[in-house]
Amino acid sequence: MKAFWTSMIALLALLLSVYAAAADNVGDLKQGETIIREHCNSCHQTGNAGKSGTGGAPSFAAIAQMESTTILSIRVFLRTAHINKTMPNVMLSEDEVDAVASYILSLRK
Repeated sequence: MKAFWTSMIALLALLLSVYAAAADNVGDLKQGETIIREHCNSCHQTGNAGKSGTGGAPSFAAIAQMESTTILSIRVFLRTAHINKTMPNVMLSEDEVDAVASYILSLRK
């Protein structure tokens, strides 16, 4: 009986990890890259390598590596008004937010 429950817990953990990985890709990566290049690359580096843009903001690759960066945290950040003057409030649709989040998370190593 103990082996059964151990197997069930292992299966559940595997299913949850697959679901979490799939949840990171909720939007169109190409659309996300296009949106980022149009709205963000003056301050942020948009690819996997290189320096940040002229604004000194962190690169999207660096943001992707942060432990706190998840699909949810990106969604919340992009839907929250930015009070500092350096980060503009870019109005994106829900699909665009998901595309941007998917692109950023695709940079995670």
